[in-house]
This record gives sequence, C-alpha cells and structure tokens, in this order.
Amino acid sequence: TSPITWGTHPITWEGIDAMLEQTAELSEEYDFPISKWTTLSHAEVHPTLGIKQRCKWDYMVLPGDEVSRNPVEVGDVLRARLIEKFL
Repeated sequence: TSPITWGTHPITWEGIDAMLEQTAELSEEYDFPISKWTTLSHAEVHPTLGIKQRCKWDYMVLPGDEVSRNPVEVGDVLRARLIEKFL
C-alpha cells in the first residue's frame, strides 16, 4: 500500500467528531442502535452486508494514518468513539 498524501486539507478528529455528534443526535431522534449493521461507512457495506458499492471508499483512514486500513476496523474505531464521546 502506498503512503497517504494528505495534502493541505487532511481529515481531522475535529471533523470526524462533528460527524459523530450528528450521528449521535440522529440515533437518539430516530431510536436506532449504534452497531456495525446500522451505523457504517460506504467502505464497510460490502464486507459487512455483502452489498457491492460503486467506487465508494470512505472511511479507510483516520487522522495520522500513513496507509489505508481495513474499513471495518476503522468503523469499529469510529463507533467506539461515537459511544464514548457522544452517547
């Protein structure tokens, strides 16, 4: 795997936390649990649900990563952070 070139606007924990906070609000409003079957990124859909995606890649990296990772591993980190910080 090639090293990631982050450019001038890299993904940040601040941006991720804003997304996670919105997800927490929606999960409370619509009463759905946080799980790998209900709150997952496009990159997790195929390995988790078996539904092929068309060139959808988010999230396969987290801030500071030098190479991409298994998307379900990244999703697990995001779900844990969501529960820990916002629920």
